[in-house]
Amino acid sequence: TLQDEDEWVDEMREPYRTQSWKLIEENSQYIDAFISVSEYYSELFKKRVSVPDNKISVVFNSICLTDMNSKPEIADHTIGYMSKINSIYGADILFDAFLILKKEEQNKKLKLKFTGGYTDDHKKVVKAIKKKIKQNGLEEDVIFHDRFCSEGKEDFLKSVSIMCVPSRRKGGFGMFLLEAFANEIPAVMPEHGAYPELIN
Repeated sequence: TLQDEDEWVDEMREPYRTQSWKLIEENSQYIDAFISVSEYYSELFKKRVSVPDNKISVVFNSICLTDMNSKPEIADHTIGYMSKINSIYGADILFDAFLILKKEEQNKKLKLKFTGGYTDDHKKVVKAIKKKIKQNGLEEDVIFHDRFCSEGKEDFLKSVSIMCVPSRRKGGFGMFLLEAFANEIPAVMPEHGAYPELIN
């Protein structure tokens, strides 16, 4: 299965990056078939690794719908962000956009909710966002939802009215979009990577 290998390989220093893609290409002859999670990622992989078209099939990821419940009415609109909380996936972009929206009279009750956690590498981004929250008196309007287990995620999805992860990275998929759509939550996403494909 192919999904976001470029995220790891392209982060390597040279000559290791080129060597790694070369090793993947050389060993691809021993693979009978590749399954890509999107058309976008299938095309990206073929650009990195020379494999024939008929060796790659696209099969989208999926989620289980048996436990999905009807979405409750939300009194105040809440923008949801469900991914790693870092600049790669645009947490800082979303917060700055939220600041602009909050200045408009019709958005006074608008809220923003982050979930997905973050690593030590991205504490600076989270710290910068929290500093801006305090500076703008938005402690009641911006929430960090720390419970990312299945029940915590379910609670999060019930509490947001629109999903937005303005990723700088061109993702090969986006499970959070399937989860949002399954919970009747529309999404606003960048027009790159697999996001337009999934939305369409």
